[in-house]
Amino acid sequence: MYGTKNSEYWYSMDNRMYDESMNGDSLKAEIGCYDFVRSSSLENVKVAGYQVSDLYLYYIYTPGENGLLVKDDEHTALIYAYYKLEPKDPESVFADLTKKLTGLYGDVDLHQKRTPYIAYEQNLWYGADGTMVSILKEDYPSGSHYIYIKYGFAGGDDLMAKAYDAVILEETLNAASNVDGL
Repeated sequence: MYGTKNSEYWYSMDNRMYDESMNGDSLKAEIGCYDFVRSSSLENVKVAGYQVSDLYLYYIYTPGENGLLVKDDEHTALIYAYYKLEPKDPESVFADLTKKLTGLYGDVDLHQKRTPYIAYEQNLWYGADGTMVSILKEDYPSGSHYIYIKYGFAGGDDLMAKAYDAVILEETLNAASNVDGL
């Protein structure tokens, strides 16, 4: 584990799960954090039979009783996570994982293929209770291939909005009686 890092930019769940552009609307505030684990710590971690190279976990801070953000373990909500795989045969791994996920979640809800500089193929499923799962295959011209298995919570956008409102409340309260520099 590399430890928790605060994150300043927060993108919508649809953007994280499916669009991948990270160019859309975002909230700019430290309303959450992420943890990541690299290969050396994951040598025995597999998902669906495949070796995991990286693991990322994204959390949103939740407001306390006073409406302000509390930045501790008890006041965080996991909204997004993904596994990164570096398979030797990405086509067959993507097909196998798609078949396994379809068996668990039903038919694919959204599918896309793009080939700008990086060739993408992605499938997305919406599950029960606001869950989302997607699988993304990236093929780079350099010959590198990655597969990402992503998990998200559709309610993450609401949690981000509440956390952002708590940041605004804190800013307002801190400035309310301050006349410094006027």
